[in-house]
Amino acid sequence: MGVNPGPIYRFPLDLSETGRAPVMVGLYDATGMLRFVGSSIEACMEYANLFDLALLPSSLQALPEPVVASIKVRGDRHLEAHSN
Repeated sequence: MGVNPGPIYRFPLDLSETGRAPVMVGLYDATGMLRFVGSSIEACMEYANLFDLALLPSSLQALPEPVVASIKVRGDRHLEAHSN
């Protein structure tokens, strides 16, 4: 049962890259809220159809690759309480 959600803005999605981690696609609603993250445009559309989301207007955007955050601790850190 194919439902035509109307015009969906598709930002440049370069999903043809190989040798890298799969590109994740985000489905944003009209207010700019991220509604779903999927591995393909089709997955986003299926999610929208499953929950009867109004997709006028909405957008599909490739999400950036996550960056591994590193925590650097400088010097000795004492966690015990100090009294004044």
